[in-house]
Amino acid sequence: MLKRTISFVIILAVTACVIFPAPCATGEELQYRKVSLDDVSCDIGIRYADTSEGMDVAVSAIALGWGTEFRHWRIDKIKLRIGNARIRPDKNELFFVRKESFWRIPAAVLWAVIGAMYESPEGTSQFDKVLTNIGLAAGLGILTLQAKGDIPGQKCVFHLKKDIAEKIAYGKDSIVISLNDEYTHESYDIRIGMTKAPAGEKNGPDYSGMSKEELQKTMMKIDEQATALEKDLSLYKYGQDPKYDDIQSRIESLRSEQARAYKAWTEK
Repeated sequence: MLKRTISFVIILAVTACVIFPAPCATGEELQYRKVSLDDVSCDIGIRYADTSEGMDVAVSAIALGWGTEFRHWRIDKIKLRIGNARIRPDKNELFFVRKESFWRIPAAVLWAVIGAMYESPEGTSQFDKVLTNIGLAAGLGILTLQAKGDIPGQKCVFHLKKDIAEKIAYGKDSIVISLNDEYTHESYDIRIGMTKAPAGEKNGPDYSGMSKEELQKTMMKIDEQATALEKDLSLYKYGQDPKYDDIQSRIESLRSEQARAYKAWTEK
C-alpha cells in the first residue's frame, strides 16, 4: 500500500461571520479548505470554538477522485496531532450529500453539516431532524442515509479540555485527514495546521441587508471569480509552483464568501 503525507502548515485563516452559533462559545472561526492532488481532491470544513471547558474543533470532509476514480476515494479517519499525542474525535459519523448540491456550494454544505451536528447531541436521528428544521437539508442535499449516486463524507468533533488546548502549537500541530482509495488501497494523509478561535470578533461582509436578488447577483459574481481562478490553478502544480498556494488561498476565500451569501439567501 502506497501512503503519502501532504502537509499544509500555512493556513488561510478565514474569520467568518458565524453561520451556526454554538452555545457557550466566546470565540469562533469557520474555515473552508480544498486540497487538490494528482488523483484526488478533498474539501474540508473546519470550526474552532472556545468553550467554558477549553476548545472544540469540528471537521467535515469529502474526498472525490478524478475521472473514473470519482467514487473510489473515501475519508478513512480524522484525528488531531498535538505534540506527540494523537487525539481521536469524541464524535464521528458519516453523512451523505447529493452530487449536484455539493458541487454548487461546497463550503455551505460542509458548514451546515458542522452546525447541525452541534444542535443534535443525541445522534444521527437528531442530526436529520435539525437539518430539516433549519431548512437546509432540501436546499443543500444533505442526507443521513445514502441513496444511489450520493457522495459520502465524514464529520467529527473534538472536545478539548483546557490543559490540552493550551498545549497546541498553532501552525505546527495539525488536523490529520486520512484518505483511502478503496480499490487500489493508495492513501494520503493531509495535515492542516491548527489555528486559534478569535476572541468573539465577527469579521467579513454583512449580507443581512441585501435582498434575495442582490444576494443572487453577489453569488454569481463570486462564482465567476472563483471559477476563473480555478482555471488558472490548473496551470500550476502543488509543491512545484509558488503561485499555486496563493491562487488556492484566494479560491478558498471566495468560496467561503459564496457560502455566507448563500446562508443569508436561505434566511430571506
